[in-house]
Amino acid sequence: MVICILFSNVAYGQIQAKEILIYSRPEEVTPQNSSSFIHVLSVSPKDYGKSVSDFLKTQKGITIRSQSSSGSLATANIRGIGAGKAERVLVLLDGIRLNTAQGGGVDLSRISLSSVEKIEILRGGESALYGSDAMGGVINVVTRKNISNPQTIYSLTKKNWDLTSFNDHKFSLSSQRNLGKFQLFFNAHSQKDRGDYAFKNPLTLENQKRENNQFQSYGGYSKVVWLVTPETSFSVAGDLFFATQHTPGSLNWPQSHAIQTDKRWLADFKLAHRLDNAQEFWIRFPVRKNELRYLAESSVHKNNHSEPQIAFSFPYGERHFVTLLGQAYQDKVKSTAYASSQKKWTFAGALKDDYFMTSLLKLAPAMRLEHSKGLTMVFSPKIGATYQLLSSLSLKANLSRSFRAPAFDELYWRGDGFIGNPTLYPEKSWDGDMGFSIEKLGFKIEQGLFISRIQNLIDYTPMASTNVWTYRNLDTSNSIWGNEVSLESLLPVMSHFYGSLNYTWLNTRLPHRAHHTLNSSLKWEQQKLKLFLNHQYLSAVQTNDEDRPFIPLFHIFDSGGSYEWTPSLTVTAQIENIFNRAYERIPFYPMPGRTFSLSVSGVI
Repeated sequence: MVICILFSNVAYGQIQAKEILIYSRPEEVTPQNSSSFIHVLSVSPKDYGKSVSDFLKTQKGITIRSQSSSGSLATANIRGIGAGKAERVLVLLDGIRLNTAQGGGVDLSRISLSSVEKIEILRGGESALYGSDAMGGVINVVTRKNISNPQTIYSLTKKNWDLTSFNDHKFSLSSQRNLGKFQLFFNAHSQKDRGDYAFKNPLTLENQKRENNQFQSYGGYSKVVWLVTPETSFSVAGDLFFATQHTPGSLNWPQSHAIQTDKRWLADFKLAHRLDNAQEFWIRFPVRKNELRYLAESSVHKNNHSEPQIAFSFPYGERHFVTLLGQAYQDKVKSTAYASSQKKWTFAGALKDDYFMTSLLKLAPAMRLEHSKGLTMVFSPKIGATYQLLSSLSLKANLSRSFRAPAFDELYWRGDGFIGNPTLYPEKSWDGDMGFSIEKLGFKIEQGLFISRIQNLIDYTPMASTNVWTYRNLDTSNSIWGNEVSLESLLPVMSHFYGSLNYTWLNTRLPHRAHHTLNSSLKWEQQKLKLFLNHQYLSAVQTNDEDRPFIPLFHIFDSGGSYEWTPSLTVTAQIENIFNRAYERIPFYPMPGRTFSLSVSGVI
């Protein structure tokens, strides 16, 4: 208990409904004065027809590896760290870990936007605050906070023009109410997709349709906050998700009958109390259960996760604001691919200090100690600095030590031609970045140089003199370094136009990374009418697949518009892949050709 009190893993700001939820003292933290490179995306009802992966695919430093657009596996890669077989990006829901001990990354297509207020993207190694899986960065999905006025929000999206059928739809309904000292929020959502989208075969350039790609899901999110006193609150939140996904396989290995089902259940209990002199204390107990079934193979994988936490934030002297938190994970995986069920306890603690040296210079040292019983013990330090050179110009720099613990699949999997390796060490990396952010004359420019040097990278390889494959730690270090830059107009240009542009360059020998990524957007807004044109470019990507040694470069254009008749009715139309290009994000998994969608949404 003493160790838990003296250290902390996640800043208290995670549980606050304020600007940046993933830092301590959120009322004073903005992307400009935070040392880390962070971007916050606001979500509106007209975005509810998208998935989280759709929402993130054009953001700076992020590429999405996806098998299709109809609910298939979509994982995030930040600054080239999270690509490949093992994902190295931590995904949170209101600060609750969604990455499972079994591994494989978080499928962003399984997170509904309909209960989301914003998404926080933190680029760069952050294990000093968040522990394992944060080598590339953190994506925190923040649900809607309660408001004083009653509100009901709806959204319906159709992907074809057959209005007599409820196929190819996304629907959501949310409601917020206050009842005395109780704040209530409820959301329900559903999706059904035939998945037989047309595409151009990237190998033959013939027009085809995807088969055995149906998808159906439904779920909901609810939250109750009890304001016990003006200083004390108790909240209970719950999330449910169920999905049935037909999996067509790749073009070179099609599957005509494969089906998988996904279930996720999450509950969060939280007690927060504000003391005098800006001191804040909270206790939290999240619980999550995941179940994945492959019906054709009769395989079942169950993941149980609990995460009790205790934290304390307080000012120290006139220049320090300290956050402490103790944390314990319990992970249990029962899988038909394991010889027996596996369990591990992880104890962690970290300390973060926002040290305001002067009114212009802030240092943010942090450190974390994490111990998984019988597996690993890792110490992760970080130092960040922000200097407000001018009122419109801030400089920032960070140096950190990050890691990823071996996943249970890498340790214990048993299958035809494959066996896990229980002697694996954690992957570790030194991460550094530096850059500036400037806002002037209605424009915002951000630029950052970054580098990561990864040790003990886990890869799969054949065992000596056998046809059996296994995982091992690579003996050599691997480096990823590059540059990212963005330009955004905060005010209208040429009367009604807004524009944004971001570019990321990577230099690495590791496969599955695009060396050049360019995203641009042009918006035109006048009163109730909004029009947009988006463009994405990815350079050719090298793979480690002998049959598909690289994925060709691609340019994709999307266009659309929305019109708000009244606050209770907004109509949005969109065309994706306007020029019907053939492209892949994963080898042999074709993405859809030209796709039309129509949405209606509103606030009542």
